[in-house]
Amino acid sequence: MVEPAPPHRQPEENPRHGRLAARPAPPTALAAAGLTSLTDPGGAPLALAYAPEPVGGPPYRLVLLLHGAGGSARQGLDLLLPVADAHRLLLVAPQAVASSWDLVGEGFGADVRRIDALLAMAFAGHPVARVAFGGFSDGACTPSPWA
Repeated sequence: MVEPAPPHRQPEENPRHGRLAARPAPPTALAAAGLTSLTDPGGAPLALAYAPEPVGGPPYRLVLLLHGAGGSARQGLDLLLPVADAHRLLLVAPQAVASSWDLVGEGFGADVRRIDALLAMAFAGHPVARVAFGGFSDGACTPSPWA
C-alpha cells in the first residue's frame, strides 16, 4: 500500500504564494568575479555563484540553477559552468535547505526565502539584464516562483 504524500500548504498559509520579491536593479557595489561559495554565519552552505570577468562590463544574464534531490549546489552550477564565460552568464546555484526543495515536500517555505535573498545579493553586486531558471530532477519540477 502506498502512503499518501503530505499535504501541500494552502496559498492562504503563505501570503506571498511562493513568489520572489527580488528584481534586477542597478548594482549598489560591484561583487568579485569568479567562483564564490556563500555560507551562513555558522558555515553551512547556502549557494555557489560564478561571475565571469569583467564585473563592470555589460550586464550579465543571470541563471538560477536548482539541483536534484539529494544533490548539491555544485551539481546545479556544473550544468552551465563550462559555457558561462562565453555567454556572460552569472550563475547562482542555491543549496536546498533539506535533501530536496521544500515545495516538493511541504510547499513554499525556507527555500523560497533563501533563493529570494540570493537573487537580491546577486542583483546588488552585478548588472543583470535577464533572468532564467533551470534545474534537473526535483530542481526541474519545482515551478518558477518568479512573478
